[in-house]
Amino acid sequence: MRYRKVMYGGRRYMLLPKIVYRKYNLNGFNNPTDFFLGIKNRIPKRKRNCKRIYFIDAPEHSNMGDQAIAVAMVEFLSKFKEYEVLVFPISHLLENILPIKLDCKKDDIIVLVGGGNMGVEYFTNEEARRVAIEAFLNNKIVVFPQTIDYGKTDYGKTEFEKSIKIYSKHNNLHIFAREEASYEIIKGAYKYNYLGLVPDIVLSMNYHRNLERKGILQCIRKDRESALSKEQYLFIVSLLKKIGEVKKIDTVETAIPIIISESIRKKLLYRKLDQFAGSEFVVTDRLHGMIFSVITNTPCFVLPTYNYKVVSCYETWLKKCDNVFFVDNLNDLEYEIRIKLDNNEKRKGCNYSFYNNYKLLEECFKG
Repeated sequence: MRYRKVMYGGRRYMLLPKIVYRKYNLNGFNNPTDFFLGIKNRIPKRKRNCKRIYFIDAPEHSNMGDQAIAVAMVEFLSKFKEYEVLVFPISHLLENILPIKLDCKKDDIIVLVGGGNMGVEYFTNEEARRVAIEAFLNNKIVVFPQTIDYGKTDYGKTEFEKSIKIYSKHNNLHIFAREEASYEIIKGAYKYNYLGLVPDIVLSMNYHRNLERKGILQCIRKDRESALSKEQYLFIVSLLKKIGEVKKIDTVETAIPIIISESIRKKLLYRKLDQFAGSEFVVTDRLHGMIFSVITNTPCFVLPTYNYKVVSCYETWLKKCDNVFFVDNLNDLEYEIRIKLDNNEKRKGCNYSFYNNYKLLEECFKG
């Protein structure tokens, strides 16, 4: 039997016809017979005359922005009543490919998670996407809205070329960018795929809780994507303390050391959204800090990061919102806060609806 070797998460796997499994122990089964018998219990029985959508790489880590994407994807897909939506965690992607392939029919659809992981920054996700695209060549695949960033290094260029080659093999692959800068990249690269520009899928969510608003929410990142020096960070902290009571949070829940499963994902997300909805205004350099502010109708002052995803999302979609303000120069932050919030019109929330911007994505699941 012929097979190809694939790399995923720094480990080597074999991709056989209709199967991906770990090289040495077949994902914990003692022999191939046990493996094939065991897969029957992985997929629930199909409802009669019902097509299926397989969301095969749902996140499990503590980034609430990524968890919000998963929640929003499921809510979005649930609108299409002719489909049953099945969700599988990314950690089991390889072992789930065979049972999904055996269950999958020609009209079923594979969906892959949106976010900012198409590139070399979070490369395990890119490897998973490649494996999935090669494994499901006979089914429509939809990649939910992404930021694309392979960087400018030789390594990034090499990996980008690999992805272009793999993606181009699939004749029914639909790739969506979530902002203009990424859309321009994929237009020039993925010439053999279906492409589109739609907002981050979290902007399709409806949040309707009315909470008492108190204090300032500071949601500033401290990881490799931050563009702030230590001095700049301390400047922001000092400035906000002069203005009012400050609550410091992040969209990454470092206090949650567990794998976030589908059963608790929505509960944890709404707990985070309540923090935004209960604040007078937000200062953030996180993309989903900005987006959480929009869907909770909370005024937001946005700072740039080292790459283009925040500013490009703002320029493409959120510039239309009358309570989201991009502050390019930290020296202007205090002025912007005092001037904008003195204008009561800016407190009433975003007056722009994103509903019509998802029509191109919706078309993937109709007919």
